[in-house]
Amino acid sequence: MSETASIFDFHHITTIHYPSLRDLHNSTEELALATPVDCTERYDPNLPLVADTAVRRNAGRMNDAETSFYSLTPAVSNPSTRRASDDLAADERLLYDMQRAISGVGGTELFVVTFDVPRPARIEGDKHADDNHTGSRLGERRGDGDHASLESHSREAMIRMNRQTTLPPVKQESGDYLAEIGSGEYTMTTAAFDAMESDALWLENMRDLIHGRSDRAVKHVALQLERQERENPPVAWKAARQPLYFCIEVLEISRPVDAEALACKPDVEDRYCSICREDYGPKAEPLALHNSSHLVCEPCLVTWCLKQGPGVRCPHVVLRTWFNFGAKGKTYAYDDRYNEWENYTRSIADLDEHLAKNNSTWITIHRDAALSIWDDIVTHDLLETPSSTPYHLQPARSIHYAFLRSSIESSLNTRTGLHYPTSTAYEILLAEFRRRLSLECVRTGEMLGSTRRQRRVTLQEPGGVGIVNGPSGFWEYGLAPGFMEFAKRTLSRTLQFLSLRVCHCSERGEGGFHLHGLRK
Repeated sequence: MSETASIFDFHHITTIHYPSLRDLHNSTEELALATPVDCTERYDPNLPLVADTAVRRNAGRMNDAETSFYSLTPAVSNPSTRRASDDLAADERLLYDMQRAISGVGGTELFVVTFDVPRPARIEGDKHADDNHTGSRLGERRGDGDHASLESHSREAMIRMNRQTTLPPVKQESGDYLAEIGSGEYTMTTAAFDAMESDALWLENMRDLIHGRSDRAVKHVALQLERQERENPPVAWKAARQPLYFCIEVLEISRPVDAEALACKPDVEDRYCSICREDYGPKAEPLALHNSSHLVCEPCLVTWCLKQGPGVRCPHVVLRTWFNFGAKGKTYAYDDRYNEWENYTRSIADLDEHLAKNNSTWITIHRDAALSIWDDIVTHDLLETPSSTPYHLQPARSIHYAFLRSSIESSLNTRTGLHYPTSTAYEILLAEFRRRLSLECVRTGEMLGSTRRQRRVTLQEPGGVGIVNGPSGFWEYGLAPGFMEFAKRTLSRTLQFLSLRVCHCSERGEGGFHLHGLRK
C-alpha cells in the first residue's frame, strides 16, 4: 500500500466521490450499486450507536469530511509532463495518469460511478468478448431504475472515473499564477476494474467504496446519494440491535427506595404500586423514577419499558423520558452485542449530548487531569476496527496526531489552575491549536520554497493558511478531511468530562482531585 505523507511536506491528496451521478452520460446507463460485502453478517452502519438526536448530531460523524475517502502521498515539485497514449486501454491509462498526477504537489478528485448498459446483441456461434459474469454475483446487485433487480445477462456492468487534477501554480508572463489543471475520463467493465493490479492507496479506497467493505464506505455512499437527492436502495443488513431494557431498569431511569425511606412517605398511595396495586415488598420492590416524584414496582417498570420501547414515557405523567439506554446516568452496562470501541463510544454519549462550546459551566483547568482524560479518550478511539474505518483514515492514527497532542499539552501547561467557563476554555484551546498549526504550515511552506500564494492555491481554498473556518473542517489549514472534526470532538469531550464527571473533593477538604466520575 502507498506511503502516507505529511501535510507539512510535499504531498498530493486524492479524494474520491462515489457514486457521481453527473457522470452518467445518457438514459441507457442505469446506476448500479453492488451490495455491501457480507451485509447479512453486519449491522447497518447508518443506524446510530446511541438513539439520541443530539448525540448523533454532535458525534455521529455523518458528514462530508468524516465519510470522505482520501489518500495523502509524497510528491515532488516538478512531476512528469508526459501523457499516456490514447492507444492504451482505459485501465492502463488510469494507472499511468494517476501515477503522474500524484507525483506532483496538489490534489486530485476522482468522480466515480458504476452503472450497467445493454450488452451488444449476440450472434449465434459468437462468444461475447469477456464471456464472464461482470459486477456483483447474481442476486447481489442493487440499484434504482428498471434494472434494479437481479443482474440480467442482457446488460453489462461498467465503471467510469472522471479525474480532475490540480498541480502547482506556474507564474505566467503577465505575472499571474495559474494552476495546472489536468483531467481525464476512464470507462471500463467492472471485471477489468477488479483485475487491475496495483497497491495504490487511491485504488484501495475506490474498491472499498464500490464493494462497501467498511462501514465508512457505506456511510459515504448513503450521504452522496442523499446529496444528489437519490434514494438509497435497501440492503439486507443483520437485524438491528434493540435496547436491553430489562438490564437497566435501576441503572438508567430509577433508583431503589429502602424500607425506611418508604415509611417516611406521607401519602398512603406511596405504600403500594399505583399500576398493579400490589403492596411494596420483596416481590415488588419500590423504585423512584429519576426526575419524577412517582414510585413504581420493579416488575411493572420492566414490563412498561419492554412494551413502550425506545420512546418509553413515565406511566404517570406525559413527559419525554430521560430514559435512553447507554446515554444517561453514571453507570454504563457493557453490551456484548457491541465491540469494545462501540461500547466506549456509547458510554461517553453523555459527553456528546451537548458541546463544550455551548457549556457555560465554570471549570478549573488541571493539566494532568485534562491530559489523562484526553489520552483515555484517544486510546479508546484507537480501538476502532478497520472494518469500521480503515486505519489510514483514522485521525487518531494519523502522523499529525502527535502535533495535535503536543499543542494541547503546551496550551494546558500555561493555563493549569485557571478558571474559565467551559465554552471559553474550548475556544481558547482550539484557537491556540489553530495558531500553532498556521505557523507550522507557513514555516514548512517557506522551507519547501513555496510562497504563501502558491501554498494557498495548492491547498485549494477556502482551506489555505489564514482561513480559520473551512466548511466542515475540509482543507482547514491543509489538514486531511476529518482531522479538525476529530480534534474538536476530542477537545469537547475532554472539557465536558471536566464539567460533568469530575468531582471536587479537594474543595471540600476530602483529599485530592479524583476522576471517579468515569463510567465503567
